[in-house]
Amino acid sequence: MNIVQGQGLMMCLDFADGAECTYPRTFLVLDTDVQSNQISLLNISSVKKKEHKLLYSSNLNVVKFKPPFYLKSFVKLDSLYVIEYFPDLVNKVMDGGQTLDPLELTNIQFRYNSYLTDNEVNSVFYQIDKVRSLNAL
Repeated sequence: MNIVQGQGLMMCLDFADGAECTYPRTFLVLDTDVQSNQISLLNISSVKKKEHKLLYSSNLNVVKFKPPFYLKSFVKLDSLYVIEYFPDLVNKVMDGGQTLDPLELTNIQFRYNSYLTDNEVNSVFYQIDKVRSLNAL
């Protein structure tokens, strides 16, 4: 598996609540599972014009966002995207494969797991064919 924790991916995946997405969005690779050949992603959104969303307990400000993200960002803790890994996904890796600051990633993982204990998280699974069709891979 060539995708690693802390990398950013720019891809089109429908929203975890079922709404259709027609544009590429930014995701953080939260976890990679070689045994099941899956990667877990959290949605990343820019803070610009959405500063009020940092007040939601489901959102966490990413302090050291660059690399791999280009804009001041927050991570959405209430939706988990699990996708089957396939080699063409490396074409969606952002910033030359650079990863998020390790302490920042650890903080996000800790905050996600804490959020998960007391809150409902929308979890969606995407098979290879669906990811390919949404991203022309």
